Amino acid sequence: MMLDRMIDADERVLWSGRPHALLHIVGNPLAYLVAIIWLLFDLSLFGTLRGVETFAGDPFMAISAPFMLVHLMPVWYVFGSLIYRAVTWHRIEYALTDRRVYHSSGIFGTDVSSLELREISNLAVNVNPVENLLGLGTIRLTPDTGTGSGRRRRTVAGYRLKHIKDPYELYNRIKKVSLDVSTDQLYPNAYRPDENPGYRTRYKDK
Repeated sequence: MMLDRMIDADERVLWSGRPHALLHIVGNPLAYLVAIIWLLFDLSLFGTLRGVETFAGDPFMAISAPFMLVHLMPVWYVFGSLIYRAVTWHRIEYALTDRRVYHSSGIFGTDVSSLELREISNLAVNVNPVENLLGLGTIRLTPDTGTGSGRRRRTVAGYRLKHIKDPYELYNRIKKVSLDVSTDQLYPNAYRPDENPGYRTRYKDK
């Protein structure tokens, strides 16, 4: 596991996994429907205008071809994203430890982000119809947030573990571990076992 290099020496991995390959690579199926409809529309438009020449008598292709390439950007984006996800899937890993949640990704190198257990809020499980058929689900660890205002306002997706096996089991485990660790950090002396009341008590996942 690539994340092994990022985890502290005294940190213990409680769970690790990665998103289901096919679901991650394919993404949202509706995007392909929109892209195909857009492509067919542009091909129809291109065919309708094919015989037209510009006012200067230049060939139609001189202007129409660059325009069509730009107008097909949504199609390039959808299928380019498919290729990107296929190339980067092997770098995506998730890990739950007794301190935080890790997420690795990247294309040329490995990018790692982490979420402290005490930062987990609005924990939820979302299962779409395809995930339900495969026994998978997506766990949301933090809510979506909005940035900016007016026309510049955009939504930033929260921290998620996507398309993973046994989502409800992992949900319950994260809920318990985050509560235990957060409580221990807030009230360290009262909740530590008698055999080791010091700061570096090892978390017991039971």
